[in-house]
Amino acid sequence: MKAFQELQARASASWEAISNTSKTRIIVGAATCGRASSALKTLEAIRAEVARQGLNAQVETTGCIGLCYEEPLVDIIKPGGPRVSYGNVTADKAPSLLEEVLAKGGQAADMAIGVHSTDGTGLPSFFDQPFFRGQERRLLTRCGLIDPTSIDHYIATGGYASLDKVLSTMQPDE
Repeated sequence: MKAFQELQARASASWEAISNTSKTRIIVGAATCGRASSALKTLEAIRAEVARQGLNAQVETTGCIGLCYEEPLVDIIKPGGPRVSYGNVTADKAPSLLEEVLAKGGQAADMAIGVHSTDGTGLPSFFDQPFFRGQERRLLTRCGLIDPTSIDHYIATGGYASLDKVLSTMQPDE
């Protein structure tokens, strides 16, 4: 459907602008389990610290990634770098995390849960966590990776593509 292709193009442009920015992306898990663990206070502390240090960073939120026992979760993606997840980042720990990772260029390995790629950082793979072993996420593939309140994020990462295919190219018996 032409209308859906237009939606996809708009959503992809929006996603591309967020994903390929020259700014560091700081993503705070703000789903129910994160909020129960004071993620909103962590989010406020991170925003305040970014402003205080004048960091070239954009602060975002995401939904549940599944590691409730590690909440509040904070992911940091430096331009051209891998996504690194940090666990138990309370509001009082947020300034030191940003100082170590962004101002000093370190990894804060003591707080790192893992890296979302194999890039030679020396950090463990995020998906080697016991919680993820043996899982093949299908329906929940986007959980924790997109802003769950953004339809553009969903469409840009393949959401509704199957529905479009069914409605535009398939016959009822298919």
